[in-house]
Amino acid sequence: WEEGRKANIGLDFSILNRRIVGTVEVYKNITDKLLIDQQLPYESGLGTSSVNAGRMSNTGVDIGIEGFLVKKDNLSFSFFA
Repeated sequence: WEEGRKANIGLDFSILNRRIVGTVEVYKNITDKLLIDQQLPYESGLGTSSVNAGRMSNTGVDIGIEGFLVKKDNLSFSFFA
């Protein structure tokens, strides 16, 4: 069966008295032993067999920033990117 390994590291931050907050995350995912059905020759009498189709990796960076335009006790307006 397939096997997977995952790694990620992240950083949360805030500046200007918590008026701007954000997060940055870097990740890498690797999946090994991917299986796929393969048609065998008719003469074998078996039909199909599952074979190792390879390896897949997924890497990236996620960034999120939120800024508070108005920040009061009972009211706040913010934007998020």
